[in-house]
Amino acid sequence: MPGQIQTRPNPELLLQTDAPAKEVPLTTADPAPFAGGLLVPRNYDTKPVTDSACFAMMFQAIENQRLEVGSRMDEYKWNNEMARAIERLKNATQIAIDKDIGSDPNKTTTLPSDVARYMWDNNLQIDGVFPRKYASFEEFASQKYSAAQLRTAIGSLDIKKTEYTDMNSQYMQQTNIALSLLQVVQQLLTSLIDMVKRIKEQITSKV
Repeated sequence: MPGQIQTRPNPELLLQTDAPAKEVPLTTADPAPFAGGLLVPRNYDTKPVTDSACFAMMFQAIENQRLEVGSRMDEYKWNNEMARAIERLKNATQIAIDKDIGSDPNKTTTLPSDVARYMWDNNLQIDGVFPRKYASFEEFASQKYSAAQLRTAIGSLDIKKTEYTDMNSQYMQQTNIALSLLQVVQQLLTSLIDMVKRIKEQITSKV
């Protein structure tokens, strides 16, 4: 009927007036603003979520650094083992020189079998000649060399050994850096835990 006041949908949320009812938003927060045409999520109070995210990131960083250190240590161990193995090959070659050739410049001898195999597998030259010049390993292993030529083999082995020791020097530097970063992350995590604990204690004391 004309002039009749309509029933308010929700009298508790409207002023005592006959004005039309307004839609009540689901939250009392202001609408999320627009920026560049994109909806910007509102920064609600998410302290528990933020704390969890920070802790998760810290623990993940610690785990990453731990894995990095472990990987470097494995490589360091492997390089050490290879360097020691090559040193044994060098010694075996020197023994062959001393035993089979001695001081006679006219004598020759073959490489020790394990030395020949390693030099073939890695194509390490002897007196400027690479093993893969030969058609097969058997042909290469049957070659005889003078003391001077065998010393060039020792030189090639020494160069290969140096590659492993140089890599270990680099790995040690990288490992030290990773350990330092791991220590920093652990200190940050400890500080964060202490800070969160103090804040929660302060909040609890005021409740």
